[in-house]
Parts: sequence; structure tokens; C-alpha cells
Amino acid sequence: MADDGVAAAEATLRDKLTLLEANANDGVAVVLTDDQQGASEGLEQQPAAEVTLGVPSEPASASQTPSTPSSPPKNDYLVFKEMLKHPSALPVTAKLQDFVRRFPSGLSREQAASHVHKFLTVTQDWMLSEVVVFAEDTDEEARLNAAEGLEKFLLSRLHGRIFAADPADRDEDALLQRRIDSLSWITFTHLGIPPVDTSLLALAVDELQKIDNFKVPRDKLVCVLNSCLVINDVLKRALVESGSAGRPLSADDFLPMLIIAVVLANPPRLQSNVEFVAAFRHPSRLV
Repeated sequence: MADDGVAAAEATLRDKLTLLEANANDGVAVVLTDDQQGASEGLEQQPAAEVTLGVPSEPASASQTPSTPSSPPKNDYLVFKEMLKHPSALPVTAKLQDFVRRFPSGLSREQAASHVHKFLTVTQDWMLSEVVVFAEDTDEEARLNAAEGLEKFLLSRLHGRIFAADPADRDEDALLQRRIDSLSWITFTHLGIPPVDTSLLALAVDELQKIDNFKVPRDKLVCVLNSCLVINDVLKRALVESGSAGRPLSADDFLPMLIIAVVLANPPRLQSNVEFVAAFRHPSRLV
């Protein structure tokens, strides 16, 4: 019976987690934060030093707690909003507001996503090539940040109309949350991995629980990345303590620990959040 339950746990969570992790693993540099709880537009989590999921840092010593990447604060979205105040950017704001005002109701998720992506693709190309305040900056990172800002500005205003718009989404969310809750009996042993102090996963759990606080795909993915970074650090610490510090981590190490974190977190509206990220993250920034 326990083996059947474990199989059910992996079958229930694997597809959701694999999709989120794959979308998140795009090399975005992130940092854990405690004070960004998704205000009116879902304030963007702060970028950190270059930290890419799957590229291990130095193993933590046995006396260290999971580390938090850090760097001087820099909010690229606020920079983007300041640039929108430039006179040359007034047509950008007008175009965005007009699109939101005219956005049709009654679209399926796929139709809405296609409508959004077509608009963002055309508007982004025009903005970066013809709008002076954006076109004059040829730095690749600055242009990427502008594209991210454009997506965030638009989707934060459409969120109420495109997130979990189908009543069936609420039923799917409730069903998945009940299934995850029913898996609370699962232990590290059931998943075939050495046990660790679950308090070390507290930050990972907290990040997963914050996914639903944010309105746009990238911010939701940042939460997933932050959680994965903590789990990665916990696993490296466990290797150090077991005397296997030189062994590289694998998916067989990572996925069971992620399942434990998801069961502990049981994130609200997980199904809707996964579907939202998959549908509305711009295809050019999906892995």
C-alpha cells in the first residue's frame, strides 16, 4: 500500500513540478526575499549575483545553514516603469492601456495566451527599435529587462481576467490540493532518500507557498527557482555531512526532495499557477 501511495505521489506531482522547473530553469538570477508579498502588481523579486539552477556552488559546511544569494538591491521593473515616464514612451503606455481596455472576454486560455503573445511580440520589437528611451540602450541585459517589464506591466493588469478564468480550474485546484494533502504521510524513506531536518526546507516551502501571491509568470517562476536553490543547498549540505561532498547531485537526488517540499507546502491553486505560467510566459523566454 505504501509503495502504491508513493507511486501515486510521484505521478501526481512529477508533471506539475517538471513543467514548472523546466520553465524556471532559464538562467534567471534570483535572490530569496521576505518582504515581497505581491502588491498590486506583484513586486519583482530582486536579482542576485549570477546563480543558475543546476550549477552548484561550493558545498556548505556542516555548520552552515542553507545560504541565501545576495547583492545590492536592484529592481529592474521599477527602472522600466521610470522609463515609461519618458516623453518618447507615452505611445507605449497608450498602446498597453488600449490593449487592456479592448481585451475580449470569453476567450479560452489558449486563445487569450495567443492574443497576448502576438501583441507582446509586435510591441516589444517596435518599442526596442523605435521608442527612443528604449532603442538608445543597446545593452542586451537592459533590452531583456525592458521586454520582461513590458510583459509584467501588461499581465499584471490582465491577471484578474486571464488567471483561472475557467470555473473548472477551481475544481482542478481543489482536487490537486486534496491529493497533495492526502500524501502528508510520505517520508524521506518512502522516497528512497536519506532523511534531513525538515526545518532546513522551511525557506523552500515558504517560496512555494508564495507562488500564488504574484500576478505574472516570471515572478511565480522566481519563487520556484528560489525554492530549488534552497533544496539544492540542503542536498549539498547532506552530501558534506555524509562524507560524499565530491559527488555531483542528480535528478534522483533532487526530485524526491522537491516532492517533500511540495507536500509540506501544498501551494494554493497549484494547478492554475502551472497552467498560467505555461500559457502566458512569452514563448521566447520559455525553455
